[in-house]
Amino acid sequence: MLVPRFRQGGLEHALFAPYQQRTDDVDKALGTLFLNGVSTHKLKSIAEQLTGRPVSAQTISTIVQKTDQELEHYRTKPIEDKYEYVFLDGIYDKIREIGLERKVLLCCLGMTKEGKKELLSFHLVDAESEAHWTEFLIDLKNRGLTGKHLKLFTTDGNPGLEATLKRLFPYKRHQRCIWHKMTNVQAKAKKRNRRALMGQCKLIFASPTRHEAIQRFKTWQRQWEIEEPAAVQCLAKDLRDCLAYYDFPKEHWKSIRTTNVLERSFREVRRRTRPMGGTFVNPASADRIYHNVFGMLNNNWKNRPAPFTHNS
Repeated sequence: MLVPRFRQGGLEHALFAPYQQRTDDVDKALGTLFLNGVSTHKLKSIAEQLTGRPVSAQTISTIVQKTDQELEHYRTKPIEDKYEYVFLDGIYDKIREIGLERKVLLCCLGMTKEGKKELLSFHLVDAESEAHWTEFLIDLKNRGLTGKHLKLFTTDGNPGLEATLKRLFPYKRHQRCIWHKMTNVQAKAKKRNRRALMGQCKLIFASPTRHEAIQRFKTWQRQWEIEEPAAVQCLAKDLRDCLAYYDFPKEHWKSIRTTNVLERSFREVRRRTRPMGGTFVNPASADRIYHNVFGMLNNNWKNRPAPFTHNS
């Protein structure tokens, strides 16, 4: 909607501030479209259809920058300490600022006893190191995630993250993501053996009980330890953490034994960045898009029924 202009004099009204050319709702809609993957080229024609005139790329950038205050609120607001399961993972992304750099998005998702999910925080850092994970988790604790009701952390096995969890949450259980672990096992096996070896390996985690899973692992170990010692050792050294989910309600197993819930969130980010060539212009642009995608996911999860109930 355009503001009427006059050659002489002026018109006072309640809809627009002085010199404002569009309503706030139009600006918000344009910003949301951009953050959801619509290119600035397409937005120009959309804006022209809505208001009668196109908008520049700089105008879109200015509109999007208004979301920075919302991002700061998201990163600093208190966290309700109600989560029984917490998932931690990092995703690598390309940032074009001075040259092309790879940075890591550290991300935390909490799940309640009813299965309700929420992405609690994210930070873009230079590397997935113990120091960066320490800063990230200390910030979460300071905001309220002290772990009073927390029963399990699920991670991809990053050594820096594991060391940090042992220091900051020393009495909390740890689940090693079985999808990441099986990927590691497969990478250590000879190509000719991978299909058979991994087919049997998957049966370990399909066991109805921990005891049965251990028995299947021992059978698998005896069959492959001579021909594929590296693959067998890869699983053996982390088997305890890979089977942690058996100590929790059966209806929770599928949700808590992998970091897939975060992987799906990361795929939403990839879908958004695909029109941009998979590269962010700068860290600020990356933060805005992450915040938009994660905010959309949180709203979707908030309005869905709880996927399971807590019976333990």
